[in-house]
Amino acid sequence: RILRERIRWRSFAAGLSDAHRHRGEGRGVVTVGGLNHKYTARRNSYTVNALLAIAQLRWTGCLLPVELWHDNDPALMSREAADEMERLGSVTLRNFYDVPLGARSRTYELTLIALVNTRFAEVLYIDADNLPMADPTVLFASKPYRETGALFWPDFYVLSPWASFWSVLGEEPSFEWSFEVGQMVIDLNTHWRGLALTSYFVRHGPRFYFHISHGECELFLLAWFALKAPYHLAPYVALAGDVRDGTFCGHTMLQASPEMPWEPMFAHRSHDTFTDSEGLRWRGLKRFGDMYLSPIVDQGRASPEAWWNMLVSWADLVAARFPDSLVPARDLRGGCNLTWLPNQSKCSCIDGAALPCWDADGPLETSPG
Repeated sequence: RILRERIRWRSFAAGLSDAHRHRGEGRGVVTVGGLNHKYTARRNSYTVNALLAIAQLRWTGCLLPVELWHDNDPALMSREAADEMERLGSVTLRNFYDVPLGARSRTYELTLIALVNTRFAEVLYIDADNLPMADPTVLFASKPYRETGALFWPDFYVLSPWASFWSVLGEEPSFEWSFEVGQMVIDLNTHWRGLALTSYFVRHGPRFYFHISHGECELFLLAWFALKAPYHLAPYVALAGDVRDGTFCGHTMLQASPEMPWEPMFAHRSHDTFTDSEGLRWRGLKRFGDMYLSPIVDQGRASPEAWWNMLVSWADLVAARFPDSLVPARDLRGGCNLTWLPNQSKCSCIDGAALPCWDADGPLETSPG
């Protein structure tokens, strides 16, 4: 099965032509609102979060034009809404129902549909629940972006060396961080092949690729690896959250500029997206120091020989845990040392729309905010 998928994606990549080339112009921001990103019947308004993110973007002084994508959201369908968005700051409303495959797309597919169809050449993509903490325009002028044309940010986890990811890729496993794609800066005219291949993986996600990945996070990484395309990975920073009765409730990933590693550029509220006005606040953070790895992997990193011995000696044990032979990319669970909040009674995220909060090792820094 894995060999068949490797042959398929390589055939697709080899067939990429000018017809797949992205032909955008200028720089801009892309974000996705809408009523329902999920496959379920539950309807959550991402539009409200997206509008808050855009307001925060303008508060930082960012003047880049914005595309706000949605799925026939009635609140955004009127001519008055479009005029108001444009008047308030060059925000163009884009409807998934107006582009190929958009009407039937959900969840991880939406980001790719928006990026494939954006009018911009160079894009800052941000999730609707991601708040810029400083003007991100400077990212386009940063040396890492100028050299690679692609800025990505790390997730909390490193890839498992035994993940099926590597077999599909056809490469020897290496030590790599997963992507957290709540924010990306990509020159789409340069990296159109990477965009097209990621779109291919996401389109075939329900059939195969979502079974070996955490959605588009690893699939962007898989595409860039497959094409050996350059990119820069920013440093990981901290976990932000609330403090309740002395307990830290982490719900927001803080991501930094690649050239200012201790200055938060984005606050991605991935665990506090749908809590109400009485929900969690930002009153504390824990900076990530040394990463956490299982002793097996930590010892394997000592030398190329140790790495190879580790892969071979543990391969059968890992395979036995996955009878269908598909090992998830995040099976290792190594990276930033996170745990679920032990006492979940203090966590107001338990509302059916969000996961429990995190905790992390390291000293707690607090503020009265």
